[in-house]
Amino acid sequence: MRAKKPLIFLVLSIVTGLFIAHELFLVIPKKEMGHNLAALGTYRSMIEIYHSEKGEFPSTIEQLIPKYGNFPFAPGVPYATGWFSYETHPMGSHIQYVSELRPDDAGGWLYDNNPQSKDFGKIIINCTHLSYKGQNYSEM
Repeated sequence: MRAKKPLIFLVLSIVTGLFIAHELFLVIPKKEMGHNLAALGTYRSMIEIYHSEKGEFPSTIEQLIPKYGNFPFAPGVPYATGWFSYETHPMGSHIQYVSELRPDDAGGWLYDNNPQSKDFGKIIINCTHLSYKGQNYSEM
């Protein structure tokens, strides 16, 4: 009976150690995701302010600069490739203008500038991978 207690303690210690290591590993992806979501919120706010003032969506994001703000910088989009590994799509301020929002994992942003589109005036992160929270980046 005594031999089982050290074995249980050892197993629990290993599991706890792996959990802590995994959480520490996620510090960089969490920080990058926070920057990306903040930049996404900035873009969306700039678009909405423009829309409320002009009654239409901008055909390009450049129309928002500098009156409504500047291009927010966003680091890469981190996505998990394994339990202790992740890769990153480039972000920066690259905006691809599209007539339909179909992310292709090229990184950057997609902005629908087609007035006939149901998503006209919408901007998303160009990534189909899941975040560390299990949420699809392009659906945030």
